[in-house]
Amino acid sequence: MSSAQFYMRLKHMNEWHPNGRSYLTFAANGSLQTADDVRRRSVGYQVAQMIYPVHIAYVGGLWWFLLALAGGVVLLALPVTGVWFWLKRGGRKN
Repeated sequence: MSSAQFYMRLKHMNEWHPNGRSYLTFAANGSLQTADDVRRRSVGYQVAQMIYPVHIAYVGGLWWFLLALAGGVVLLALPVTGVWFWLKRGGRKN
């Protein structure tokens, strides 16, 4: 007997997440094993789920995506430019 499982994501009516946040788990024979409704989870878990689309720049359109991209590039450039300026001035304090 196989222990394979199949998952199905559910999107409830008026849900903001693009793929839904709730899961159904089925056994290999098609019987329902678990049903996880995220609306009945703790408030902290629900807040974390709400932040995820903002984190991946799914909401806000092109402008939000470009702003998130620019913020990431700036954060990557800070240590590089810091080391570069430190080496440029000779690596010593005046």
